Amino acid sequence: MSPLQELERSFFGRPLTRRMSWFFPEIMESPGVLAAPSAAGWVRLNVYDGESSVVVVAEVPGLTDKDVQLSFDKNVLTLTGERAAPVPEGYTAVRRERPSTRFTRAIRFGVNIDDENITAAVKDGLLTVTLPKVQRPAPRTIPVHA
Repeated sequence: MSPLQELERSFFGRPLTRRMSWFFPEIMESPGVLAAPSAAGWVRLNVYDGESSVVVVAEVPGLTDKDVQLSFDKNVLTLTGERAAPVPEGYTAVRRERPSTRFTRAIRFGVNIDDENITAAVKDGLLTVTLPKVQRPAPRTIPVHA
């Protein structure tokens, strides 16, 4: 094997993956980290584009409307919140797989949104945000006078 092939193999092949998993085990072992930010601290979501609106559905298990904040500025929807994991009084935590965490997700939209009529609701662990699109007027012809 040529030195160039060996270098390429070590940087782009399994040896690099093994080295990275040793340095960053939480990142490399989390399924879907490269496809979607689903590691701890992130909220997984789906975005649906319809004719008259865009709908964002985010997983927020165990959260209520008071735990989640939404803001919309310059065609960017920002979702922030916090999940608390208090220990019941009189108990000591022995194992924690659902730690307290803060999260933030920002979604930029390529269509104009009517920010005055955005609605959001939390039900059954899902936050559903409906963002109506702004209906642009049809193009018109402008007469030019001499």
